[in-house]
Amino acid sequence: MKQTTTNFLRQAEDRWDDDHRRMLVQAMFWTASASGEISPERSAALTALGRILSISEERFREIVAMTLDWHNDP
Repeated sequence: MKQTTTNFLRQAEDRWDDDHRRMLVQAMFWTASASGEISPERSAALTALGRILSISEERFREIVAMTLDWHNDP
């Protein structure tokens, strides 16, 4: 049976702590931005990822800010 990414995340999210969720969001963000800019569609998908993982909007923004700081730090 083929499983979607969304279904996988929903099934696994209750076993992950904040650090796991942070790393997943960062990995997805880095992947989405690999080609340069993040399209509106990818941005919406990343926001949906945060909701699927039960991450508050404030925490999600914090994780993205940390990721941008890390990415821009030489």
